[in-house]
Amino acid sequence: MAGSYALYRCAVLSTSSGSLSGILDRDSPIQILHLNVFMEQQEFADGLEISNEEYCNWRREHLDSDVSTTPPSSEDLLRTFQYLVGQGYHEAIVTTLSHKLSDSADMVRQVAEQVPQLKVHVVDTGTCCMPEGFFALEADRLLREGKTPTEIVAYL
Repeated sequence: MAGSYALYRCAVLSTSSGSLSGILDRDSPIQILHLNVFMEQQEFADGLEISNEEYCNWRREHLDSDVSTTPPSSEDLLRTFQYLVGQGYHEAIVTTLSHKLSDSADMVRQVAEQVPQLKVHVVDTGTCCMPEGFFALEADRLLREGKTPTEIVAYL
């Protein structure tokens, strides 16, 4: 019973760089925070406005073009955290790509301070791509086993 309580009171979120969008079904409890991708002076929401396949196809044709990403906007993060509070969540575990590659972890921490009703645990995975996504999958698995968010973050 403790496991189900923890599961329904703690959300798991991953930045889109964790490559989970393509493998999670729409009923998955893991939520995706979409990074912004800038290419050829256009901005796309990663996983929403451009897929991994579309990006890879474009990249093959534009090897010398600059590409950059930015974290989810503070507005999107705030809206997501407020939504979670409205849904009855008390805590959230957010896995992010490495702070050496992105400011996502810092942005999540900063916005989390604006929502004191939700205890946000930020896990800077130190990785990117699918290895990053595995952290979110593992957090979800451990919640289902009845581990507390604090135990999970310490383990990750």
